Amino acid sequence: MLKKELILALAMFLCITIYSCGPRKTVETHREFIDLDYSIALHECSEKVVKGYEKKDIGYPIYLLNHGALAQYVGELDSARASFWSAYRIDEGEIPEFTKGVEWLKADQKRVYQLTKRESELLHFFLGKNYLMSGHPAEAIVEFKKIELIDQNVSILPIVNFYSGKCYEILEKYDDARIEYDKLLSITTADRSSFVYLARAQVEFSLANYDDAYSFFDAYSSDVRQAYNKQEAEQIIGQIGWSNLIIQVDHQFSQTLGTAEAWIDDEYWGRVWTFDCFDVMVSGGEKSREVVKEVGSYVARKTTRKGAVELAGSIIPGLGCIGGISTDLVLGSDEEDKETRFWNYAPVGFSLIMLPIRDAAHSLKLVFYDHDGEKIGSKLFDLQSRNVFRISANILVNPCLDTPFYVY
Repeated sequence: MLKKELILALAMFLCITIYSCGPRKTVETHREFIDLDYSIALHECSEKVVKGYEKKDIGYPIYLLNHGALAQYVGELDSARASFWSAYRIDEGEIPEFTKGVEWLKADQKRVYQLTKRESELLHFFLGKNYLMSGHPAEAIVEFKKIELIDQNVSILPIVNFYSGKCYEILEKYDDARIEYDKLLSITTADRSSFVYLARAQVEFSLANYDDAYSFFDAYSSDVRQAYNKQEAEQIIGQIGWSNLIIQVDHQFSQTLGTAEAWIDDEYWGRVWTFDCFDVMVSGGEKSREVVKEVGSYVARKTTRKGAVELAGSIIPGLGCIGGISTDLVLGSDEEDKETRFWNYAPVGFSLIMLPIRDAAHSLKLVFYDHDGEKIGSKLFDLQSRNVFRISANILVNPCLDTPFYVY
């Protein structure tokens, strides 16, 4: 009797299991976010920084980098800069010998996580942007130059050339700005760099080369198919009553590497294109970072480097350009599966544009599309808010796209 009851119970269990695993009708809905909020992620990162230090977590430098990136997105520039500098000093081994209790922070291959070349480059890029947004363009240039010291092929990083040129322009070093902008024109496609003609026009105007200034502005106006009258052209080039709106969108995943529409006071103003993938000498190991972000760190730790790269190709075709922005991944052991061993919030690519807007402009609305052209959401900016930075005659907006930040 007991045997029959066991058989019956087993049969019922199998039926339930088969039913629960069978196909079900699902209704997929596409939701568009209406805002971006980094505060929850920032709070979690702040806690990880504290707990990581208390537990002497070998991934502590990465926690600092995550915190720095998120603090920068919310406009806490001082806090972001402190985190970036701490991560940099740990990686460089700049820990005072007399400081007790922090010996574990001295980086070596067995203990504290060491930054890869890709992560070091991105660290200095974030720091350079931080100094620029804080109104210190000279310090920003120092950080951008450090990227060149790390990688002699920095000339193929368009976004670094752009911000270096902008810093020189603000410092009134117009010849140096011209060099950076000319590099930029030589390494980017015409449809993605029209705004560089605008930057060149303003540089030539500042150098009193008025014919060249108007020639570059005509090229800009023609490329963007926007007609300006003579008075408007003079005001934009001379930055009289007009400012440059610089929009940089950071992408955490390849799927969002599409375009964005810019609307100024409810009027369509331009389109933001994918501008840079930070794709300098991407190695096979570096591609595995995207795999980790897509399928989870546990899978990555159970996968060999070669397997991880093959998996990356199957999940995200064409990953070579955008998969390896930040790290030649160091996989942790099973005992370390709670430790973050890569820079989670390192962007895989950037979209960038510079648009002339009137100083009286009040609002900016960005409408985002993924790489398939499907609308994924929007974000409204008050051009006087803390997340909008004014540097000389430039206004900088820098949102980041990632699912934890989406507000529906």
